[in-house]
Amino acid sequence: MEFEAFASRWLGIHDRENIERIKAVSITRSLRKGELLIQGGEVQKWCYFLNYGLFRGFFLDSAGRDLTECFSARPGGTVMSCLGVTEISPIGFEALEDSEVFGVPMALIRTLLEEDTSVVRTYNQILTAALREQWEIKLALCQYDARERYLWFRRTYPALIGRVQNKHIASFLSITPVTLSRLRRTIREEGGEL
Repeated sequence: MEFEAFASRWLGIHDRENIERIKAVSITRSLRKGELLIQGGEVQKWCYFLNYGLFRGFFLDSAGRDLTECFSARPGGTVMSCLGVTEISPIGFEALEDSEVFGVPMALIRTLLEEDTSVVRTYNQILTAALREQWEIKLALCQYDARERYLWFRRTYPALIGRVQNKHIASFLSITPVTLSRLRRTIREEGGEL
């Protein structure tokens, strides 16, 4: 997708001058499956927006286990852990399939936020959507049992079934891969899964 169409469709930026300013300093990054886009603990100097592909956000717990925190698969969605300008990322992002992102320098975003109310509106919409998604995830993980969490995952992220390894789904749902396998088998036997 051309950057102009991307900026207009997904970022809600229609001002030609701002599109050109962003385009002049933005980058396109193509990543292969398994490559890291962001390393946990590094300062975020770029705001990445997904053009195509699939990423997972992850961190290591105190025992060194790799835990999946989120997925990013929606074109136009952000691929970053926090939307604050120049904050340290507490999690890393790994490409789960060949992917492409557009990167906008955080310094430019900070400038545009000071100059253009339409950019502020878009920024607030992105923040609100991210907060809403995080609360939905948190509530599902806290209020549902393992089976309900998996069924919620299937309803909420149907496009990820078959694209994400079971170990990452299990980690995201705070269950073991063995438990996930048993749940899938039981649901399949009940006629609820292909």
